[in-house]
Amino acid sequence: MTNPDNKLQKLHLMAQCLVDALKTDLAALENGKPREFKLVEPELQRLAAAYERETANLSKRELDAEPAELRAKYTGTVGELHRLLKQQQRLLARMRHVTEGIIRAVAEELARRESSTRPYSRSAPSRSPGAMVYNALS
Repeated sequence: MTNPDNKLQKLHLMAQCLVDALKTDLAALENGKPREFKLVEPELQRLAAAYERETANLSKRELDAEPAELRAKYTGTVGELHRLLKQQQRLLARMRHVTEGIIRAVAEELARRESSTRPYSRSAPSRSPGAMVYNALS
């Protein structure tokens, strides 16, 4: 059986690694360099999955048995992790919105050019650029 002190210390280190990776990912997002993402690496995905499992198995009783200093350090790191995750979610939603807007604009421009190139041709059913646009209802 593992020592609860070691368990919380291990959780704190795991959370700190995830915080550092999120900071790197946010900097990459802000600089427009998504290829520099760290959280897509298999090693960090395994770490995130292990962290999720371990926190699910941490009971309130085990947490309360820890020294106040270690609990405060851990909860501070977890708070920062949640804040960074929310920030990442907002940035990704913005990027998705912009990307979808660009795709829509390109599709509309292609449709406009296609319809304007044959002004005197027999009217045929035009193909909708809708297949290029995803989430068209939003």
